[in-house]
Amino acid sequence: MKLLPLFTLAVSGAITVGSTSAANTSASFDGGADTALTLERFGDPGQASIQTTGGNGGGYLQLTDKVNGQNNWASFDRTHVGTAPQSTFSFQFRIDSTASADGFSFSYADTSKYGVSGGVGAPVFTPEDPKAAGILGFGFDTWSNNGGVDTASPDDPAQAQSSDYQEISVFYDNSLVARVNDTRTLGLTLDDGLWHDVYGTVDFAGGTVSMTVDGKTIFGNQAVAGLTPFESRAIFAARTGGENELAGIDNLNITYVPEPSIMALGGLGLGMLFLRKRKN
Repeated sequence: MKLLPLFTLAVSGAITVGSTSAANTSASFDGGADTALTLERFGDPGQASIQTTGGNGGGYLQLTDKVNGQNNWASFDRTHVGTAPQSTFSFQFRIDSTASADGFSFSYADTSKYGVSGGVGAPVFTPEDPKAAGILGFGFDTWSNNGGVDTASPDDPAQAQSSDYQEISVFYDNSLVARVNDTRTLGLTLDDGLWHDVYGTVDFAGGTVSMTVDGKTIFGNQAVAGLTPFESRAIFAARTGGENELAGIDNLNITYVPEPSIMALGGLGLGMLFLRKRKN
C-alpha cells in the first residue's frame, strides 16, 4: 500500500491500492491483481475502503458507510491507452439504508482532463450526479435535491425533496442526457440492501449508451449528443448528507474494443490484394 501526499483542507488523504492490469479494468476486491485505484476523501471522516468480507463473494469496495457528511472517491488508473470505439462495463452495487442519502456514480473520465492515474484532487461533480466536462457518467441517486428547493439540481423537479427517491441518470460533458425518474416502476429498488448486477455498453463511435440493472433495461441505445471516442479511466464517487447509507461496489470489469492497428489494416490490405491477384 502506497501513501500519497496529503491534500489540505477538504482532502484528508489518498491511498493507492493494487497493481496495474492489462488493457481491461477489473477489480474483485478479493486480494488479487486488481487494477490500481486511488481512494480520496473530500468530506467528513470515513474514507472509502476495501473490505475483506461482506462482498458478493469475498471483499468489496465500500464507498460510504452509514455516517453523515461523507464524500468519497475511487479513481482507477488508465488501462487502455488511446481511444476505443466501444466499451462494455459490468459491476455489482449494494446500497444499504432505511433512510437513504445520497447515492453514487460510475463514470468514464477523460484522461486529458483527469490524468491517467492517481486521484482527481477535488470533487469535480456531485457524486450521485456526474455532471462535469469530460465525464460520461451514470448516477444512482437516492435523495431528491430538487422539489422546487434546489432548482440548480438536475434531479426530477416533480418529486419532493426527500429520501423517497430512486433515480438512475446518464450525463455527458456537463449535461444531463436522460434519466429514469423512479426505478421502482421497473421493479428495482436501489437502496434495499441487496447486491444488484449492472451491465452496460458504450458505443463511443456511434454516440449511444445502453445499461441494464438485474436484467431490467434502464437505457437502450440512448443517443448521447456529441459523444465521440476519448481515452478514459473509471471513477466511482459517493456521498452522504444529513441522512446516510452504506454504498458498496464489487466485481468490476470494463473491456475496450481497440481501434484497428496500422499493422492489422496493412495485413488486411495485403490480403485483399492477394485475393484480387488470385482472382485475376
